[in-house]
Amino acid sequence: MLKEKILLIVMLSMLICLIPTSMVNVQADEKTVDELQAELDAMQNENKNLENQEIQAEQDLTNYNDKIDEIEAEIDTLDDQNNQIKSEINIKNQEIDEIEAEIPEKKDDANQMLQFLEVLDNKNVAVEFVFSNSIQNTLRQIHSMNILVDIAVNTINDLIILEQELEKDQIELDIAAEQLKAHEIELEQNQELLEVYISEQTNIIASASDQQAILKQDIESQQRVLDFYTSQGCSGNDVYGQDCGPTNGGSEVIDASGFIRPTNNGYVTCEYGGYSGHAGIDVGSTNKTEPIYAVAPGVVVDVEYDNGGPYGNNVLVRHDTSSGAVFSHYAHMSSISVSPGQSIDYNTQIGNMGATGNVTGTHLDLEIRPDSNGDGYGSYSEAVNPRGYINFPAGPSGCGGHGTSWSSRT
Repeated sequence: MLKEKILLIVMLSMLICLIPTSMVNVQADEKTVDELQAELDAMQNENKNLENQEIQAEQDLTNYNDKIDEIEAEIDTLDDQNNQIKSEINIKNQEIDEIEAEIPEKKDDANQMLQFLEVLDNKNVAVEFVFSNSIQNTLRQIHSMNILVDIAVNTINDLIILEQELEKDQIELDIAAEQLKAHEIELEQNQELLEVYISEQTNIIASASDQQAILKQDIESQQRVLDFYTSQGCSGNDVYGQDCGPTNGGSEVIDASGFIRPTNNGYVTCEYGGYSGHAGIDVGSTNKTEPIYAVAPGVVVDVEYDNGGPYGNNVLVRHDTSSGAVFSHYAHMSSISVSPGQSIDYNTQIGNMGATGNVTGTHLDLEIRPDSNGDGYGSYSEAVNPRGYINFPAGPSGCGGHGTSWSSRT
């Protein structure tokens, strides 16, 4: 019985050895075409939601701006009314000051007349009667004095009444001014609140726009991957490199150490991480149109011509290695010599060195992107230091310098 078990184990071991290498090396976590399509649908739905969010935010922003225009117009009207009231208050104050200055004079005049009459009444009437030619003349004088006193007293009374009315008007104007000021403060508070809303909506629009820009790139990349997989005969639950694609058809599976330099002549001008966001190694050359070759055998997954993006003319290549899929990305080229779906080897020219996209000089930006998330597409976020795969000579201490030159690809 023991001999039979040992024999069975040996036979199983021999069968395992006979399994094709390409089947052993396939990553089990790579996604199917249907799963990638579902992700693409989800991204497109998210993009649509962002578009709707941006449209709504722009509409709210328009409404808020219109409301602020109305508030500002109302504040201007209140300012005009307030200024008018202030002007009327100033006029009333001037009138009150004039009346208050006039009342003492009128009182002095009336007091002098009263004192004069008192003198006449107490002492001088008889004298006036004795020495006057006519008693009627004296009586007329006394009557005239009484009339003047009455006029003075009435004038004083009128001035006092007018002063009281003016003070009442002033109080009413002060109350109206306070009410206008309170309304104006309320409007200004509403305006400040609307400005906060406008700032929030502006931020929402900017954020949605930024997210859409990133999502648009992801959607385009995902769509190109699906188009490429479809062109390789993949569909449904197929996993590229396992159920379909060149690997299934016997394309070369290389060791992870099988990557070589992309140019015959060159030098490193900027290391991986040489500045914030730099996910590759920059390669320069004395030949500004230096030919660029594949760093390993593989299949061209994506070709993108300069559309104003950061990479300019760029190519993405998939390499099936013993540890899973690894992608090489070639950017800023002046020209491209390959097309999607093309199988390539070490001697396949990818393009020529250039300065397309967001660059400050002619060079090749080479990124190495292992398929760490298993989506079958090497994205920027998966990039690692190319020195882990390719033996580059020493580079400069910073970016823009000149590292040790090479004149062969190995």
